[in-house]
Amino acid sequence: MPRVSASSLRRWVEEHPWDAAVYGTLAAYAGVVAARTARLPLFEWDEARNVMHAYEMMASGDWIASTYDGSLDLHYLKPPLLKWALALLFKLYGYSELAARLPSVVCGTAAGGVVFACLRRAGARPMFAAACGLALVTSTGFYGFHAMTSADVDAMVCFFDALSFAALCGVLLEDRPAPPWLLGVSVGLGLLTKSVVGLLPLAAVPFALVVRRDARRARLSVLAQALAVASCVALPWLAARDLLYPDHFLKQLVGYDVIERATAAQDAHEAGFWFYLTRARIDLGPWFYAVIGAAILIGERALRRSDHRGRDSRLLGVGVCALGAAAVCFLAFSCAQTKIRWYILPAYPLAFIAAGVGLELAARRLPARAVGAAAATLLAFNVSGLLKYESGRWSGVPLVDYVLFPNRELLRGKPLLLQGEMNQNAFVTARVYSGLKAASFTGDAPSLDVMLARRPDAEFLVSSQAHRYAGDPRLAPVAGMNFKDGTAVGLFRIVR
Repeated sequence: MPRVSASSLRRWVEEHPWDAAVYGTLAAYAGVVAARTARLPLFEWDEARNVMHAYEMMASGDWIASTYDGSLDLHYLKPPLLKWALALLFKLYGYSELAARLPSVVCGTAAGGVVFACLRRAGARPMFAAACGLALVTSTGFYGFHAMTSADVDAMVCFFDALSFAALCGVLLEDRPAPPWLLGVSVGLGLLTKSVVGLLPLAAVPFALVVRRDARRARLSVLAQALAVASCVALPWLAARDLLYPDHFLKQLVGYDVIERATAAQDAHEAGFWFYLTRARIDLGPWFYAVIGAAILIGERALRRSDHRGRDSRLLGVGVCALGAAAVCFLAFSCAQTKIRWYILPAYPLAFIAAGVGLELAARRLPARAVGAAAATLLAFNVSGLLKYESGRWSGVPLVDYVLFPNRELLRGKPLLLQGEMNQNAFVTARVYSGLKAASFTGDAPSLDVMLARRPDAEFLVSSQAHRYAGDPRLAPVAGMNFKDGTAVGLFRIVR
């Protein structure tokens, strides 16, 4: 049996060299990125929150509701798919920064694979499809903050949205509509990742119906079946979460996470209407202008009605749908009052699909080698910009950088005392390293006796007011750091 499998794989590689090269490159890239993220502490508010939810979910056995420090979290209301993945990894392999970020790394690189596959199926040349798939995962905006190197939901929802868009093209643009289950499952999992953001690919539906006007009733019937599948995937958890707990979750999810964020700036996240367009120019680098050029080419070709049923009909249809859905994403988020830079990430795979269509259309007018060389140059800019971004980006908070993360193996599973005003990253890291065996004290520094009365088995003290405890004979310094403002952080072993 293994011999047959190896032979089949060899034959597939020989028949699909570009596919094998691109998927192999993405897999290798995922390995490099995962190894990098494994050596870095938690540094974002949301990823610390997700880690705490997942770890407490794993420890308590409650896989429906998310808790933070033992209580239902009524502020961070994201659905649980990422937390389920993290909790399963923690249960199988224990907590580590690698396990915390692995789902995002895998989903981010897989989104690049979906961009490549969607363009290849649409009829784009392999070199253009490969350039766009690799450009997505090497763009700083998609790689960095809250994206594929973060234990956050955005890379996962980008993958499911990209997969939903590719499946939607199969349902609405192909001569024989694709089976609805893939679209339904991907939309349902997108909903379980980031609620209504999982529905964004459906913005392509009206554009697809304009491009392909034949057999609309049959295509809409398949789409309805797909949405029924999506409901079967997402609704059971939502119903259980709302009915089994007394916090009116659905009302809060719709009221706070959707309506209030759309109508009023939450948590001081406010900016002008053009905020996301400016972000895209920064996040995508030179590829931003490739997307603009693609929009012009696709728009010009779409106005020629004769092209809608020619040999480029599927390619053009995918381009129109990708541009239309991306534009709806930009418009929806730009009209919302709460502006957060990573909200626009799900539009980026669509933008790169449109860029690939634009490169293919440009190659019909210009020498293909020249267009390919331009794409390769843009990709090289991406890689050089990513290396520069990587060298100056990573930084956590003092307690994490200088005390907790370097001593994580020493603290693993040991009862802790946490004292001082701690950033959430540090609090979560300490709690998780200790296996939730930690007691926290905020405000003025209490005596060691007071803290030990609450956690008498504590073996270590972590403090952001370390100078208050210097000289206590029961405390042996392990690590610490002094800062110019007179504060000090420290890790002490409790000696009895």
